[in-house]
Amino acid sequence: SRPTKWPLLCAFLRYAAIPREKKFYVLSNLVKAAVLLSYTPVAARTLYLAMARDQWRTTSIRNLGVLYAIPDTVSMLLVERMALTTKLHHM
Repeated sequence: SRPTKWPLLCAFLRYAAIPREKKFYVLSNLVKAAVLLSYTPVAARTLYLAMARDQWRTTSIRNLGVLYAIPDTVSMLLVERMALTTKLHHM
């Protein structure tokens, strides 16, 4: 396939071709990626402070861990017919 001037259109067309029962799984992964991306600046700063300055902000680390787990938990509860290997991966 050749590159196009409209990558969003191509992405939409590929999404439209996905079977209905798998679309929610794909969408939940896209949402999870966006959520994790939004945590990255705080996580990077927390990691830097811990590793470079020996400032272990345990409450922040714990909160980031919970925030990291939320999208996987929601996916496990809402995505129908998730593969067993995927469920085990998320546990």
